[in-house]
Amino acid sequence: MKKRILCFVLIAAMLCSVCAISAVADDPTERWRTIDSEPSVYEEVKALSSYESTGSISDDGQETLALDMTLANLMYVLWWASDCPEPTWTNNYSDVSSEDPFCKAIVWAEEAGIWRSGGMTYGPHRSVSRSTLIGLLYRWAGSPSVDGLNNPYLDVANTDWFYSSVVWSANDPSVDVDPILKMRFRPEEEAEELIAVKTNEGVSFTLTIHEWETVYDNPPDCTNFGTERSRCSSCGLIIDSIRRKTHDLVLHLEKAPGCTEPGWYPYYTCSKCDYSTYEEIPPLGHDLVHVEAQSPTCYAVGWNAYDVCGRCGYSTYEEIPALGHDFIRREAKEPTCTGAGWDEYEVCTRCGWLTRKIISSLGHYFGSDRSENACLRCGAKKPGNFSDVPAGEYYANAVTWAIDREITSGTGAGKFSPNDDCTRCQVVTFLWRAAGSPEPEKKDNPFVDVKLTDYFYKAVLWAVENGITLGTSKTEFSPNESCTRGQIVTFIYRSKGQPDPVGNALIPFVDIKVFDYFYFATIWATLNGVTKGTDASHFSPNDTCTRAQIVTFLYRSAGK
Repeated sequence: MKKRILCFVLIAAMLCSVCAISAVADDPTERWRTIDSEPSVYEEVKALSSYESTGSISDDGQETLALDMTLANLMYVLWWASDCPEPTWTNNYSDVSSEDPFCKAIVWAEEAGIWRSGGMTYGPHRSVSRSTLIGLLYRWAGSPSVDGLNNPYLDVANTDWFYSSVVWSANDPSVDVDPILKMRFRPEEEAEELIAVKTNEGVSFTLTIHEWETVYDNPPDCTNFGTERSRCSSCGLIIDSIRRKTHDLVLHLEKAPGCTEPGWYPYYTCSKCDYSTYEEIPPLGHDLVHVEAQSPTCYAVGWNAYDVCGRCGYSTYEEIPALGHDFIRREAKEPTCTGAGWDEYEVCTRCGWLTRKIISSLGHYFGSDRSENACLRCGAKKPGNFSDVPAGEYYANAVTWAIDREITSGTGAGKFSPNDDCTRCQVVTFLWRAAGSPEPEKKDNPFVDVKLTDYFYKAVLWAVENGITLGTSKTEFSPNESCTRGQIVTFIYRSKGQPDPVGNALIPFVDIKVFDYFYFATIWATLNGVTKGTDASHFSPNDTCTRAQIVTFLYRSAGK
């Protein structure tokens, strides 16, 4: 079947007939629809203009109405099938006249809830798809249930809005939608003609499709119109149509212009001729941003002032190589009881980077059983025992180790205060003394809350210089704030040079996440026996760290 190309045809006359179905099939008298002399003017098929049914059954026991399908004609068929009831509503559509024979049908259909335009215009001459026609016919029939009925069509899914109406039409003997071709309903195809037959038993409907054959065809090309004549082999209807001259267009997608390359808007070219809608967009030019010069350092490159384009990356950047370290050699130092030592090393005069490796302090030696009252190496007097550090506590050996190396001397009056919170200044002081109390290379103090007279002054400068801590802000160190367990293991880990914690080894703690700043420090501390957590599955990183815990961590990490 050739689908009717009605959108290209101006209808000069309209078909409307009351006839027996058999007469149409047996006597295909030619009926004409001609084109207008002006090929640029087109309109759709017009709705019927003269037919009006008496609503009575003729002498042969039936009355037949056959109309080409427009929206108005479909409403007329349904109104006629309902015995032409008188509507109570009034017509409010600007494109429907009370003189139109389909006016009552349209108002009745709106009143009955079969079809409502929803605006001030109705569009009576619009064509109707097969799915819309069957959907409105199904609504006219009362939207009967289709549960258990078979769907014979491959192109109708149960999610389609017209599913129920199509399945109903396929199973209701009063509806004939023409033979099923290859199990296809063709829902979006334009409906051609609806034949309604009214008898004393009711109304039946047949949706017909013209069987078009081409009588004459002169195809269009890029510069000339084409003409075509088609004839329905069943009813004799002839349509003359003009087809517009047209290019064989190829779409080219748009291209945005670059800084130096032009772009273009979406455009078409013809594959048969040189026709083109190409329109060029000029290059944008560079969108330059100025970057100030950066001096090189020992390990980082620098650059002269340059410009860079924010769109394409064009740049006048010129790199200045890194300077490299300017080393001077420093002498070795032997460790003492309380001071760390080191082998001969080098230090950079520009950035202070050094190759020094600390040798831990030896600690005082009071004999193998600690029975001597003075250190056998340096003669220092043996400190007294702390009254609050029982011999059996887990931190007893750690406290003795810290005292022997003068890392801490307790809190006074013979007490160590093992359960007191450990503050930030105490932690960096313990770490600094454990490293041998080295002189900081840089003397600049950025912190307003750290004074030259504070016992922890050098320890803080040393800790910042070595990347152990950066303070709580650019100008504050907060020395008296308590430290958490997460912070303590991080400080110790950094003081050891952040060694590789054997890859991403798994740890048993459920309260440690991979994005925590203390994650790798906790892995390292766990694998090296510095801590075992607060229980088998928790590290408690946010708990405050006590003095007993910090000296134990330092003791266990010595030499790690």
